[in-house]
Amino acid sequence: MPAPHLIIPRMEGFVSTQTGVQRQGVQLWVEAMKAIMSASSLRDQTNWNFDGSADVDESANNALNGAGTLYGVLISTDSADTEIDFVCINDNTSNTFDGTAALDNEDIWTTALPAAATDGTREYHGFTMPTGIAFATGITIGADGVDGTNPATNDLHAWLVYRG
Repeated sequence: MPAPHLIIPRMEGFVSTQTGVQRQGVQLWVEAMKAIMSASSLRDQTNWNFDGSADVDESANNALNGAGTLYGVLISTDSADTEIDFVCINDNTSNTFDGTAALDNEDIWTTALPAAATDGTREYHGFTMPTGIAFATGITIGADGVDGTNPATNDLHAWLVYRG
């Protein structure tokens, strides 16, 4: 598994693929992740991962089977519909996420994601967890609308930085 000096160039390469005003937000997230990965207690770890998860929706996508620690997530949306989407990161190897249901003990991290300003124009939202969030079983990411309407195919994408 990779050390930070192998993961960071992949993250920087991802920034280089972005254009316009969104590039700055992605770049700031990458800089924050680099700072976390370079912390004295983490820089010598060799089990870092930077993985993308396309088409995040109610059926949820598994990023890691087994124990791990999540340090950051970058979520993009290009949907300008009127419904807010919930994004949930779950401590399991699979999950079906329902935006109208109560959260359960496996739903470790959840956020409400606003609609994009312009339909079809991707917007990015970066989140960091400097001390990490531990997951015992796995890391799975899903999304659903506040009223239970499923996100359209490929409306939401996510990139996760974790150790495991």
